[in-house]
Amino acid sequence: MEKKTITIGIVFTVLFLLVAVATLPDYGLTWDFHFHFFSGAHFFGLKWQEVEPRPLPYVEPDPRNTVRLPYGPFVQIIPFTSWLLFYKNLNLLPYDVAYNLPIVFAGVLGIGALYFLLAQAFNWRVGLLAALFLALTPRYFADLHNDMKDAPMAAVFTLNMWMLWWLVTYHRPKDLLLAALAFALAFNTKINSIFIPAIFAAWLFLLFIFNKYRPQFTINYKLLTYFLLAPLFAFLLWWYFWGDPVGQLKLAVSTFGGGADNIEVLLSGNWYCAGSTVPWYYPYWYLFITTPIPILFFFGIGIANILSNILRNFQTLSDGLTKLARGGVRFGERHAIFLWRKSLNGKWLGGGLHKRHTDLSAANRTAPKNAFPEPFATNLLLILWLFLPLTRYLLPKIAVIDGIRHFEEVLYPITAIAAIGAATTLTWLQHLLSHKSNAICVAVAMVKTILFGGMFILLTASIVRYHPFQISYFNELVGGAKGAFGKYDLDYWGSSQKKAVEWLNVHAENNATVTIVMAGNVAGTYLRPDLLTNLNSQSYDAVDYVVVLNRQSFFYRFYIYEYLLTHKPIHTIDVDGVPLVWIFDNRLPKIPRQTPWWSDEDPCIIKYWQVSK
Repeated sequence: MEKKTITIGIVFTVLFLLVAVATLPDYGLTWDFHFHFFSGAHFFGLKWQEVEPRPLPYVEPDPRNTVRLPYGPFVQIIPFTSWLLFYKNLNLLPYDVAYNLPIVFAGVLGIGALYFLLAQAFNWRVGLLAALFLALTPRYFADLHNDMKDAPMAAVFTLNMWMLWWLVTYHRPKDLLLAALAFALAFNTKINSIFIPAIFAAWLFLLFIFNKYRPQFTINYKLLTYFLLAPLFAFLLWWYFWGDPVGQLKLAVSTFGGGADNIEVLLSGNWYCAGSTVPWYYPYWYLFITTPIPILFFFGIGIANILSNILRNFQTLSDGLTKLARGGVRFGERHAIFLWRKSLNGKWLGGGLHKRHTDLSAANRTAPKNAFPEPFATNLLLILWLFLPLTRYLLPKIAVIDGIRHFEEVLYPITAIAAIGAATTLTWLQHLLSHKSNAICVAVAMVKTILFGGMFILLTASIVRYHPFQISYFNELVGGAKGAFGKYDLDYWGSSQKKAVEWLNVHAENNATVTIVMAGNVAGTYLRPDLLTNLNSQSYDAVDYVVVLNRQSFFYRFYIYEYLLTHKPIHTIDVDGVPLVWIFDNRLPKIPRQTPWWSDEDPCIIKYWQVSK
């Protein structure tokens, strides 16, 4: 890898890390915070009274007693270690910032890993475009600030794809070791990692099928050692942290995809119950409506480019080999794939998945350095990375909730494919610039500037406009957040309640009574001491102030729907003109009952009410 390529990747990663850390204080804790917080304390032998003695209104299942979670130990240990060091012991950072800091580092390092993977497989331009696309994807930008499970999982998933690419490319013992260790890290983060060896197996199988007609290439059977070492290293690391590793492993497997059973899901205004009735297309539709339009546009170009390349190579095996041989391409290594072809204008476009160095191929030596590559093997990897993890949702019993966070690892191949599409477009525009007419050159240059400059302005504007509530982002295909209101959950994490509590801390009188209807124990961590004393100690219609999160799918679960229709808020936390949190003052008179802005009733909870009656 050239020094320039490395420098660009490091500089971009560091700059984005600075931006992410600088904006970290704007983000609140998430709904699941205390579960992972107390589990982390348990690893240090600390009791809940030692780390959070305040009278927070916990509900069942009580997170103080739920210390054996079906996740990898790193999800609990690393953020808690940061909290213990920077808040509890050194008092250098605020409570939530200290906990969320390593999440930011993991999320940003994942972007860096994506850059270096694509910079090696293609070139630095593709890597940089992909890194920019991912960094400016609103939902990922939000999650890398406070999602202790899914953002780190997506990052280590990408690290694994990079290490596997190295393993297939170079076949060195150290690459095998790094790939196996990377899987151990991923498995001890979250069980989504089981798709990593599945992707690798499918990738090797397809490469074998493609190359079985080519005597110049054979699968290195040493690669199969990965399937022994990777699970072995993962279990040994798992064993180190858990007292009952087998029992904990059974817990993780048994709850995989089922931990959110019967949780309400809103999709296009319709109600579904997780683990039973959510349609198979949920992940595809959610990715479609939460990915910014410019990224979707270039993703379309990129996926067409990749699929065309894959199909072309599968359909022209023998002809392609003959043409390559006549063109003088020599296979200097037994384990090399070089897929070169000529473009319409006669210039070389190419790429290679090689064992040692690109100069092993005569074609590589004659190709221009800035040629846009089309490595067949990497294209296959991106397609498998995108679609294989989503196959689990073909089974209705695999529960999925909360937008895209359960399958956030596929944002990486989406932005990678979009980067390929953008690079393809740039290559095409560059070809037009070779026209002799100055007028056309000027016109094409203006198109490039407007297209790409405007694209990144739009992407940045979405981040700024939704800040710090980017998990509420919906693209223009559904009318943005305004169009999603009433049809989708706008804030499933409850982190926007931090702003609501900060408003109460300023405006509520001394010793006022407060009820925070949803995730009160998490939002209560920000509450003034005098307000915290009696938090949620009375029913919500008997207190002074009521805070309601706009998680519409939970209105029936928390029996708050009628209250919302007969009370007017005194303050609203909103984004792009859409409410995320309402604050009510019960001392004000009720209003005439309003018409619900949602349709139908909660089928997941109503059925239990009917039985009880």
